[in-house]
Amino acid sequence: MDRIHKISSNILAGLPGKNAHQRLAPFAARLEYKIPASAQQAAVLILLYQKDEKYYFPLITRQSNHPEDKHKGQVALPGGRLDPTDRNTWETALRETVEEIGVAKDRITQIGALSSLYIPVSDHLVFPYVAFFDGIPDFEIQEQEISSLHEIDLDLLPLAENRKSQELKTTDGPVLKVPSIQINGLVIWGATGMILEEFTELLI
Repeated sequence: MDRIHKISSNILAGLPGKNAHQRLAPFAARLEYKIPASAQQAAVLILLYQKDEKYYFPLITRQSNHPEDKHKGQVALPGGRLDPTDRNTWETALRETVEEIGVAKDRITQIGALSSLYIPVSDHLVFPYVAFFDGIPDFEIQEQEISSLHEIDLDLLPLAENRKSQELKTTDGPVLKVPSIQINGLVIWGATGMILEEFTELLI
Protein backbone atom coordinates (compact mmCIF):
# COMPACT_ATOMS: atom_id res chain seq x y z
CA MET A 1 0.00 0.00 0.00
CA ASP A 2 3.05 2.30 0.19
CA ARG A 3 2.65 3.01 -3.51
CA ILE A 4 -0.99 4.03 -3.05
CA HIS A 5 -0.02 6.37 -0.22
CA LYS A 6 2.68 7.92 -2.41
CA ILE A 7 0.21 8.55 -5.25
CA SER A 8 -2.23 10.11 -2.78
CA SER A 9 0.50 12.36 -1.36
CA ASN A 10 1.62 13.43 -4.83
CA ILE A 11 -1.95 14.36 -5.81
CA LEU A 12 -2.30 16.47 -2.68
CA ALA A 13 1.07 18.15 -3.36
CA GLY A 14 -0.18 19.55 -6.68
CA LEU A 15 -1.11 18.31 -10.15
CA PRO A 16 1.03 18.83 -13.28
CA GLY A 17 -2.12 19.43 -15.37
CA LYS A 18 -1.50 21.14 -18.71
CA ASN A 19 2.27 20.58 -18.58
CA ALA A 20 1.64 16.83 -18.68
CA HIS A 21 -1.41 16.93 -20.96
CA GLN A 22 0.41 18.78 -23.72
CA ARG A 23 2.95 15.96 -24.18
CA LEU A 24 0.16 13.62 -25.36
CA ALA A 25 -2.06 16.22 -27.01
CA PRO A 26 -2.88 15.16 -30.61
CA PHE A 27 -2.22 18.69 -31.89
CA ALA A 28 -0.78 21.92 -30.47
CA ALA A 29 -4.08 23.81 -30.14
CA ARG A 30 -5.76 20.92 -28.33
CA LEU A 31 -5.51 22.61 -24.93
CA GLU A 32 -6.44 26.10 -26.11
CA TYR A 33 -10.13 25.49 -26.74
CA LYS A 34 -12.48 27.60 -24.67
CA ILE A 35 -14.78 25.34 -22.68
CA PRO A 36 -18.36 26.16 -23.69
CA ALA A 37 -21.06 26.48 -21.05
CA SER A 38 -22.93 23.72 -22.90
CA ALA A 39 -20.18 21.14 -22.36
CA GLN A 40 -21.50 17.87 -20.93
CA GLN A 41 -19.72 16.79 -17.75
CA ALA A 42 -18.30 13.27 -17.60
CA ALA A 43 -15.92 11.30 -15.39
CA VAL A 44 -13.48 8.41 -15.77
CA LEU A 45 -11.65 6.21 -13.29
CA ILE A 46 -8.13 4.84 -13.00
CA LEU A 47 -8.92 1.85 -10.78
CA LEU A 48 -5.79 0.41 -9.18
CA TYR A 49 -5.67 -3.08 -7.70
CA GLN A 50 -2.97 -5.45 -6.54
CA LYS A 51 -2.34 -8.90 -7.95
CA ASP A 52 0.72 -11.10 -7.42
CA GLU A 53 2.44 -8.22 -5.58
CA LYS A 54 2.09 -5.92 -8.60
CA TYR A 55 -0.34 -3.07 -9.29
CA TYR A 56 -2.67 -3.00 -12.30
CA PHE A 57 -5.52 -0.93 -13.69
CA PRO A 58 -8.11 -1.73 -16.38
CA LEU A 59 -8.53 -0.11 -19.76
CA ILE A 60 -11.40 -0.86 -22.12
CA THR A 61 -11.82 -0.90 -25.87
CA ARG A 62 -15.09 0.73 -26.86
CA GLN A 63 -17.41 -1.01 -29.29
CA SER A 64 -16.67 0.08 -32.85
CA ASN A 65 -20.32 0.01 -33.93
CA HIS A 66 -21.87 2.29 -31.29
CA PRO A 67 -23.67 4.93 -33.43
CA GLU A 68 -23.51 7.83 -30.96
CA ASP A 69 -20.00 7.29 -29.56
CA LYS A 70 -17.49 9.79 -30.97
CA HIS A 71 -14.73 7.63 -29.47
CA LYS A 72 -15.96 4.26 -30.76
CA GLY A 73 -13.27 1.64 -31.19
CA GLN A 74 -10.78 3.55 -29.04
CA VAL A 75 -8.94 2.40 -25.93
CA ALA A 76 -10.30 4.27 -22.90
CA LEU A 77 -10.69 4.39 -19.16
CA PRO A 78 -14.04 3.22 -17.75
CA GLY A 79 -16.43 6.11 -17.26
CA GLY A 80 -19.18 8.16 -18.85
CA ARG A 81 -21.53 11.12 -18.64
CA LEU A 82 -22.87 12.80 -15.54
CA ASP A 83 -26.39 11.55 -14.79
CA PRO A 84 -29.00 13.84 -13.15
CA THR A 85 -29.08 11.40 -10.22
CA ASP A 86 -25.32 11.75 -9.57
CA ARG A 87 -24.51 14.14 -6.73
CA ASN A 88 -21.06 14.88 -8.19
CA THR A 89 -18.57 13.66 -10.79
CA TRP A 90 -16.99 11.17 -8.37
CA GLU A 91 -20.37 9.42 -8.19
CA THR A 92 -20.42 9.46 -12.00
CA ALA A 93 -17.00 7.81 -12.25
CA LEU A 94 -17.97 5.21 -9.67
CA ARG A 95 -21.40 4.41 -11.15
CA GLU A 96 -20.13 4.20 -14.73
CA THR A 97 -17.17 2.01 -13.76
CA VAL A 98 -19.43 -0.41 -11.90
CA GLU A 99 -21.84 -0.51 -14.86
CA GLU A 100 -19.16 -0.91 -17.54
CA ILE A 101 -16.76 -3.42 -15.99
CA GLY A 102 -18.89 -5.04 -13.29
CA VAL A 103 -16.70 -4.45 -10.23
CA ALA A 104 -18.03 -4.34 -6.65
CA LYS A 105 -18.77 -0.74 -5.67
CA ASP A 106 -18.26 -1.26 -1.93
CA ARG A 107 -14.64 -2.31 -2.47
CA ILE A 108 -13.59 0.91 -4.22
CA THR A 109 -11.92 3.74 -2.27
CA GLN A 110 -11.12 7.09 -3.84
CA ILE A 111 -7.45 8.13 -3.78
CA GLY A 112 -7.87 11.53 -5.42
CA ALA A 113 -8.86 13.58 -8.45
CA LEU A 114 -6.72 14.55 -11.44
CA SER A 115 -7.00 17.67 -13.62
CA SER A 116 -10.18 18.06 -15.64
CA LEU A 117 -9.85 17.93 -19.42
CA TYR A 118 -12.11 19.27 -22.19
CA ILE A 119 -12.68 17.01 -25.23
CA PRO A 120 -13.72 19.19 -28.20
CA VAL A 121 -14.81 16.38 -30.55
CA SER A 122 -17.54 15.17 -28.18
CA ASP A 123 -18.00 18.44 -26.21
CA HIS A 124 -17.32 16.77 -22.85
CA LEU A 125 -15.54 18.16 -19.81
CA VAL A 126 -13.99 15.07 -18.22
CA PHE A 127 -13.10 14.70 -14.55
CA PRO A 128 -10.60 11.87 -13.96
CA TYR A 129 -10.29 10.10 -10.62
CA VAL A 130 -7.88 7.57 -9.13
CA ALA A 131 -9.18 4.86 -6.81
CA PHE A 132 -8.09 1.59 -5.20
CA PHE A 133 -9.96 -1.70 -5.38
CA ASP A 134 -9.62 -3.92 -2.31
CA GLY A 135 -8.87 -7.38 -3.70
CA ILE A 136 -8.69 -8.75 -7.24
CA PRO A 137 -11.62 -7.56 -9.37
CA ASP A 138 -13.95 -10.06 -10.99
CA PHE A 139 -14.58 -8.15 -14.21
CA GLU A 140 -17.81 -8.47 -16.17
CA ILE A 141 -17.94 -6.09 -19.12
CA GLN A 142 -21.04 -4.36 -20.47
CA GLU A 143 -20.90 -5.84 -23.96
CA GLN A 144 -23.23 -3.26 -25.54
CA GLU A 145 -20.58 -0.57 -25.06
CA ILE A 146 -17.31 -2.44 -24.53
CA SER A 147 -15.65 -5.00 -26.80
CA SER A 148 -12.75 -5.96 -24.51
CA LEU A 149 -10.99 -5.22 -21.22
CA HIS A 150 -7.22 -4.99 -20.72
CA GLU A 151 -5.34 -5.32 -17.44
CA ILE A 152 -2.39 -2.90 -17.52
CA ASP A 153 0.70 -3.44 -15.39
CA LEU A 154 1.30 -0.09 -13.67
CA ASP A 155 5.08 -0.51 -13.99
CA LEU A 156 4.78 -0.31 -17.81
CA LEU A 157 3.10 3.09 -17.80
CA PRO A 158 6.17 5.33 -17.15
CA LEU A 159 8.55 3.53 -19.55
CA ALA A 160 9.96 5.90 -22.17
CA GLU A 161 9.98 3.17 -24.83
CA ASN A 162 6.18 3.04 -24.58
CA ARG A 163 5.85 6.64 -25.84
CA LYS A 164 5.56 6.54 -29.63
CA SER A 165 4.16 8.54 -32.54
CA GLN A 166 1.38 6.79 -34.43
CA GLU A 167 -0.65 7.53 -37.55
CA LEU A 168 -4.34 7.04 -36.79
CA LYS A 169 -7.61 7.60 -38.61
CA THR A 170 -9.88 9.76 -36.47
CA THR A 171 -13.64 9.39 -36.09
CA ASP A 172 -14.27 12.39 -38.34
CA GLY A 173 -12.07 11.04 -41.13
CA PRO A 174 -8.60 12.63 -41.35
CA VAL A 175 -5.44 10.66 -40.58
CA LEU A 176 -3.30 12.26 -37.87
CA LYS A 177 0.18 11.49 -36.61
CA VAL A 178 -0.28 11.64 -32.85
CA PRO A 179 1.75 10.99 -29.70
CA SER A 180 0.63 7.84 -27.92
CA ILE A 181 1.30 5.40 -25.13
CA GLN A 182 1.67 1.86 -26.48
CA ILE A 183 1.41 -1.07 -24.08
CA ASN A 184 0.73 -4.72 -24.93
CA GLY A 185 -0.22 -3.81 -28.49
CA LEU A 186 -2.71 -1.13 -27.38
CA VAL A 187 -2.46 2.38 -28.81
CA ILE A 188 -3.60 4.84 -26.13
CA TRP A 189 -4.00 8.41 -27.36
CA GLY A 190 -6.19 11.50 -27.21
CA ALA A 191 -7.87 12.30 -23.91
CA THR A 192 -7.06 8.91 -22.37
CA GLY A 193 -3.39 9.31 -23.20
CA MET A 194 -3.36 12.86 -21.81
CA ILE A 195 -5.00 11.76 -18.55
CA LEU A 196 -2.59 8.84 -18.16
CA GLU A 197 0.38 11.09 -18.89
CA GLU A 198 -0.57 13.30 -15.94
CA PHE A 199 -1.08 10.20 -13.79
CA THR A 200 2.37 8.95 -14.81
CA GLU A 201 4.01 11.99 -13.22
CA LEU A 202 2.36 11.08 -9.91
CA LEU A 203 4.08 7.68 -9.93
CA ILE A 204 7.60 9.13 -9.81
